[in-house]
Amino acid sequence: QNNRLNEAVNTGNLAYLYANRSDFESARGLLEKSLELTSELGEQWHHSNNLWRLGEILVFDGSLDEAERHFDESIRSSTQHSLWQGMAQSGKALVLARKHGSLDAWTLVEAAEEHVQKASSSDRKWFYLKKAQVAHYLNKFQLAQAAFARATGIGEPSSTAIGSLLARLHEETQQMLESHPENLE
Repeated sequence: QNNRLNEAVNTGNLAYLYANRSDFESARGLLEKSLELTSELGEQWHHSNNLWRLGEILVFDGSLDEAERHFDESIRSSTQHSLWQGMAQSGKALVLARKHGSLDAWTLVEAAEEHVQKASSSDRKWFYLKKAQVAHYLNKFQLAQAAFARATGIGEPSSTAIGSLLARLHEETQQMLESHPENLE
């Protein structure tokens, strides 16, 4: 069983390396394989994490409806794992803001914030970049700028596995905020 768990974890990590190269199709296939293994093993922590990660990859790939389903499943399955619940909530908040401009997105991202406070620097940075994007899509430009400033104040990621995607998310968020300079005063 340990070997299968290692296989699931390593497959999930490999998926992120593919995602860092923008090979979302390969990343998706690997995460789906890892999800099958974690499901068979009944391993909730990694399962919830992989659901969240797959949702994020689907957002990068533009598949918002499918991403939302994975975020919902991660939220439901991560009740014992606060970090993944918070990260999945922030992902779902972004989908809601992008698809509908729903104010429920802000409520969800605010609720998620408490779950990520003890997370690694890269996870906290990821969260605050997502929060900035949610605020931007909801036309809350000052809150977007504040969340972006908080993200940029967090140290560099401790993991190269997420580094390129995090850099991409940072760049996307920065470009998004710079596209509305009149609202950043």
